[in-house]
Amino acid sequence: MLKIRLEKIDSIKQQQLLGVELLGNIYILAVLNMILMGDGSSNMKNDDSHSIYKNIDFPANVFLLNPPYSSNGKGFDFVEEAFFRMDKGYGAILIQENAGSGNGLPYTKRILEHNSLVASIHMPTDLFNGKSSVQTAIYLFKVNVPHNPKKSVIFIDFSEDGYSRQNRKKSSQAVNLRDVDNAKERYQEVIDIVLGNIPDTKYYTEENGKLIKGRKWLDF
Repeated sequence: MLKIRLEKIDSIKQQQLLGVELLGNIYILAVLNMILMGDGSSNMKNDDSHSIYKNIDFPANVFLLNPPYSSNGKGFDFVEEAFFRMDKGYGAILIQENAGSGNGLPYTKRILEHNSLVASIHMPTDLFNGKSSVQTAIYLFKVNVPHNPKKSVIFIDFSEDGYSRQNRKKSSQAVNLRDVDNAKERYQEVIDIVLGNIPDTKYYTEENGKLIKGRKWLDF
């Protein structure tokens, strides 16, 4: 079983990943990083994602996107187009948090007509320490399942994720990103909550106000 699992993982890395980056220098860094990590690079495209979506078959069932916040709807125009190209699955979007407070309209409204908001995760303010001070959130959607306004949505305050971040340009990642308060356990707990599992830890609960389950109130 382990051999079959490893072969499947290797097949996904080599044949089932698609990455699109417009900026040439970032594209090169992404390709080099994937080669070094053994993830393959044959499906990395140095192109405009809008053009890529229109000209390729896109049978993806998982979509990870950090859209340009300067684009229409704070980047939700990219999200709408990506979901439109998917048949099913999930999309995780790292985006400017206020895009979910009316600034993503009209794209967010149309997105919810065809896709369900599963979770909203409020990220740490220093997530991009030294590069950007934009407050971000992760929105998780189930694709091609219209949002039911009566369905419970998970809201997590993940501003305290257990990591300490610095911006020492000549320092290693071990210096700039340090686990100071059970970061791995905290991330695993958030994963378990979103997946509907019973977490082993209780950093984010309804009792301490770090977790809320309720109807969607984001002004999408």
